[in-house]
Amino acid sequence: MEGTKDGEKIFVIGECKAQPGKKDADKFHALGERVKNVLTGQIFFFLSGYSFDPVIETYIRENYPNIEMFKSYEFELKYKRDTKLER
Repeated sequence: MEGTKDGEKIFVIGECKAQPGKKDADKFHALGERVKNVLTGQIFFFLSGYSFDPVIETYIRENYPNIEMFKSYEFELKYKRDTKLER
């Protein structure tokens, strides 16, 4: 996603996995490093998952402090399921 903040161009780049692991974090970080060479502006990286093993949370915090972590079940839903479509 691209936008502006205080007149500066910003990018928000994320990845979602059911249960992110070390390899997922490593690959996402590598992608982020490649992206930094192409995009100009401030870049925010996030990794979302339904659950994070505590070991993985610690691994990401220690090795990739620029990657924010969010649990998908904590997101506020902005829509309701249309039960009419389910038959």
